[in-house]
This record gives sequence, structure tokens and C-alpha cells, in this order.
Amino acid sequence: MSKIADIAKNKVELKSEVVELGLMQDFERENKDAVNSGTKTGTFLNQVSKDIDKAKAMIKASLKYQVNTQSVGRRLLDGYKDLGVEPDKIVVKSIAGAKQWESELEGFLKQLEGVNIS
Repeated sequence: MSKIADIAKNKVELKSEVVELGLMQDFERENKDAVNSGTKTGTFLNQVSKDIDKAKAMIKASLKYQVNTQSVGRRLLDGYKDLGVEPDKIVVKSIAGAKQWESELEGFLKQLEGVNIS
């Protein structure tokens, strides 16, 4: 009877080793996927961070142009007024457009300032 008990014990131990080997293989596969996806995500987030910084710089540069357009436009409107001449409609529309675009750009910049990827 002891031989039968030994065989039964060996089968249980063998089954246990197969289960452990299967779990180890599952772990190795999951770990490999975790490392690969983490690397890809990190690379992507690094690029997003750079793109956000670039977008902020572009917005700030554009804001300067919008403000300058309005400033020069107001001086031009004052000149028209001093001369008693009706201002050119494109000047009036451009000043209004620059003011609107300035407002939208400030909103975009405020949103981007709230994003922190590091």
C-alpha cells in the first residue's frame, strides 16, 4: 500500500508543480506586457509634455500679436477720428477679431497651465 501512497503523493506534487509553472508563465507574460505598455505610455506622455510646452509657447507668441494688433489698431482708429474720416471696416473687424482671438487663446493657455505631466 505504501507504493500506492507514494505514487499518489508524487501525482499531487507533480500537479502542484504544473500549477506553479503555469502561474509563473502567466506572471512572466503579464509582467512583460506591463513593462512594455509602461514604456510606451512613458514615451507617449513625454512627447505630450513637450507638445504642451510647445503649445504654451505658441499661444504666448500669438497673444503678443493679438495685443499688438489691437494697440496699433486703436491708434489707427484715433487717427481716423482726428481726421474726421470713417475708419476702414477691415481695421474695425481685425481689431474685434484680435480681441476675440486673444480671449480664446487666454482660455486655452489657462487650460494648458492646469495640465501637469511629469
